[in-house]
Amino acid sequence: VTFVIGEFDYLEDTVKLRFDKFQQQEKAVPIRIYTPLGKKEEGSYMMEMTKKALQFYTDNLEFGYPLPKLDMIGISNFSSLGMENWGAMAFNLKYFLRNDATPLPLEQRITRLVGHEVGHSWFGNLVSIAWWEYLWLKEGFARFLEYYMVEYARPEWLYWRHFQQDIMESSLIHDEKSSTHRVQVQIPQARQVLHIFDTISYGKGASILRMIIHFIGETKLWKAMKLFVKNYSWKSVVTEDFWSVLESVSDFPISSIMPCWVLNSGHPVLFVSRSITSSVAVYTITQELMTESNVTKIPDPSLDEQGNCCYSIPVVVKHKHDIKKLVIDKHTTTLEFGREEWVKFNWGGTGFFRVNYSEEIWMELKDLIKKSVLPVEDILNLLSDAARFSLVEPPQISPTILLGLISAYSESSRIVRSFTKF
Repeated sequence: VTFVIGEFDYLEDTVKLRFDKFQQQEKAVPIRIYTPLGKKEEGSYMMEMTKKALQFYTDNLEFGYPLPKLDMIGISNFSSLGMENWGAMAFNLKYFLRNDATPLPLEQRITRLVGHEVGHSWFGNLVSIAWWEYLWLKEGFARFLEYYMVEYARPEWLYWRHFQQDIMESSLIHDEKSSTHRVQVQIPQARQVLHIFDTISYGKGASILRMIIHFIGETKLWKAMKLFVKNYSWKSVVTEDFWSVLESVSDFPISSIMPCWVLNSGHPVLFVSRSITSSVAVYTITQELMTESNVTKIPDPSLDEQGNCCYSIPVVVKHKHDIKKLVIDKHTTTLEFGREEWVKFNWGGTGFFRVNYSEEIWMELKDLIKKSVLPVEDILNLLSDAARFSLVEPPQISPTILLGLISAYSESSRIVRSFTKF
């Protein structure tokens, strides 16, 4: 329950929403935007984005906003950026008001925040979590879906490109540390949950969702989300409930592949080398645990019986003529491609793992960057991985490899196209 007492100006409007999948009737939901006195006009953008967020979630989940109204309240010195109190959401004023002088990054953050908090009306409120150890089911979901909402509300921003650096890269770096924790971590007492409102619960949770969705397809994501909300509205859930729903719509063994990503700390790195025979190129892929310098152990990683790193990794591989999807679930795996084919692992850069190549493969990828063969997302993925491998102690690749990739990117026409769109 939320009570807000003070003097406010407010804007008021309604948004027409489809009530549910079966009753093709519209439901008018009143919205009020509460601002400090004299700041009402600066709440106009919040009103616009709140309408779009409600429309986005209602249309894509095919489940109407379940309350009779929604108030959005800007509060000075509010301790959080936002809070999803059901029907009366609170926001820090910095991330609430917008005027002509508001810089673009702040406007984008405001938009994301609206998508996040309104998303909790379905994930966290309507579908609640059974206990705090399942925090990622609401925070990871909201972090993931907020990017879809921004794409819907402001498509000119091409905002999904920001996820790779803003969310996934910071989560990967945090997850290398000995201080990391599982996405799903036991919370014996409720007050202990404050320690896991962090990059792992939010960012890694969102990133592993993005990884598996890229693997099985976006259409199946929304089919699963609709079914999840329909089956568990006004109920509490655990992680296995979502895996079960996702598996039922994808015909893919989600429940055997995904638990290692939420029940273990850390993440893998794939080492890729190649040998060429008279007819084929044989790629050898070995997985290890990615750690920061001077860290020898991450708590409870996924290991096989011999103590080797052994995650079930959904990997998308692009080679010259096709895209291959496979699950790497052994410490060492071999794949064959044509002798003349180029190969790039983690196509799309959505996998929550890093890839380190032998030097000759790095050089081939550098040439592909220079020739503008690779999309921006994959170039950024290569640069991020190379930067990390060159910065750990001891370095795992020569700094000249990283510098070569940067130089190739600067010479590529792809960099011009990617940044002139913003």
